[in-house]
Amino acid sequence: MQTALDCLPCLLRQALFAGRTASADKAVLQVIVQEAAALLAKTDLSLSPPENAAPLYRLIAQRTGASDPFARLKRESNEQAAAMTRNIRQWLMQEDAPLRTALILTIAGNVMDYGSPHGLDPADFLARCRQTPLALDHTNALLADLAAARSVLILADNCGEILFDALLLELLADKRLWLAVKSRPVINDATKDDALALGLDRLAEVIANGTDIPGTALHRCSPVFAEVFRQADVVISKGQGNFETLCDTERQVYFLFTVKCAVVAGHLAERTGKRFATGDMILARNRWPRQGSIRSLSAR
Repeated sequence: MQTALDCLPCLLRQALFAGRTASADKAVLQVIVQEAAALLAKTDLSLSPPENAAPLYRLIAQRTGASDPFARLKRESNEQAAAMTRNIRQWLMQEDAPLRTALILTIAGNVMDYGSPHGLDPADFLARCRQTPLALDHTNALLADLAAARSVLILADNCGEILFDALLLELLADKRLWLAVKSRPVINDATKDDALALGLDRLAEVIANGTDIPGTALHRCSPVFAEVFRQADVVISKGQGNFETLCDTERQVYFLFTVKCAVVAGHLAERTGKRFATGDMILARNRWPRQGSIRSLSAR
């Protein structure tokens, strides 16, 4: 997926937010905004949005001296998600179709409010997940492929969310499992250090993809990751950034994410002939049939 013009102001807003997360110095923030704007003026629109975002986050780390500006937020997200998943796990195992429910949970975990995790009733949370239909639903195809698979690669997204992925990994314990994370910090994406600190190496082989791009740009990933990506029977991609970088890849990939902007909603519309809105939950493979043409990028 290529970068749209509408992505440029969004990237600048992200840069300012990340800068404020790392520093309260107005002079530093001014430099970040000015240099980010200069980078964006040279944006290669043929690249995916995450590829164009990566230099901005490197700039912020350099100007603020914070190698991991979101470290505190990542730690808090992990702590809050851990509290939630401890309670949800017992409810999940009582479900008639726990694997199907776990897939929905991993999508919901992408956007859920961690503000008051201890006050959230797990039964209520699961009920709301079941009652919210997927806007694009290839779950049956994924379940069939998982039943036949001997190996599965999951491309992780954010901290916090990654603990919901652990629920899915537990249900796939009879298969060879890989969990791919970023090699270096970028936004709140999970790194290998984050995954190991949470003990996820007990559930899957944790591999770094070789980049600090908030997605999976295959041509920039390490040979080791590329080989695992090639040989895994099933690839499950988490988060919008991974969708943006992988939606045009040749091999079949299942994308689990929540639509977070009109540009991605429009891209999905062009591919499927359906309308999508920000907040829609998606479970789709990248071999969907084209059903028509929708030009508008607006939500339904």
